[in-house]
Amino acid sequence: LLDGGHSKILPNLYVGYYDFAWVPLNVMTEYWSGNESMNQELWRDGNDYKIIAAAYDGGVSLIASPSVGSIGELANSKVGIMNPSFNQEAMLNKKLGTVGLSTESAGGSVGIEMGTPGTVMNDLMAGKLKAVIAWASYEVTLRDKFHYKELVPWNDMGYGNKVPYMVLVVRKDIAAKHPDIVQAVVQANYDATQQAKRGTEYQADIFARTDDFKTRFMGMTIKSNELNPALTNLDAQASPVFLKDVYDYMVKCAYFVKPYTLNELVDQSFYDKVKK
Repeated sequence: LLDGGHSKILPNLYVGYYDFAWVPLNVMTEYWSGNESMNQELWRDGNDYKIIAAAYDGGVSLIASPSVGSIGELANSKVGIMNPSFNQEAMLNKKLGTVGLSTESAGGSVGIEMGTPGTVMNDLMAGKLKAVIAWASYEVTLRDKFHYKELVPWNDMGYGNKVPYMVLVVRKDIAAKHPDIVQAVVQANYDATQQAKRGTEYQADIFARTDDFKTRFMGMTIKSNELNPALTNLDAQASPVFLKDVYDYMVKCAYFVKPYTLNELVDQSFYDKVKK
């Protein structure tokens, strides 16, 4: 079951409780790195799970103050990223490359601050950060109340709409012992995705339940279809081009505590065998 909160998904992932799970890609890239920001006492090898498919594409945009006219003005400044999200940093670095810039970790002049949303927001307001890759709920606040602007939309970072947000993972021992079961799960995920794409009923139901949850337990009244249109970008395949670029970036920046090959972290073979 999908649990988008950190209260249960991360500890259960680290101890290997799940055989399969849908998790945000930023969770997986942090897990790969071996530099967990939470639950360090439960940390396991970052290749205990493999990405085998996806649920939907989407991302978060680069937000800046009105005084920033272009991405080229980020040279010799800092950009904030909410929570450790090496995939988002890799995506930003690709966009920076279009204007001859790169992140400090990749040898350039654009510094990156990864922290809790509160820390990043405070530093942005204090002028310590020139821009921030902000989650959708914070983006709404920054734009509507503080007049920040969307400097680069997430789907203009260099990969179009092929940016996997929620990925399907499997424990590597399950993949080795029961490839037939894994293949059946990946096929079912693909079939369900195609069925959902053919109609719109699922969207209204998902949005209604999400709105109810956020209103009841989080005190939010923002409509989910306005907050996260990425929910409509269903995609059963985790973009192999994007994942390879993220992996290569993390290797270049020495973000792995332990060395892994891409094949230890991502297995496209199950998706390649899907009957379409």
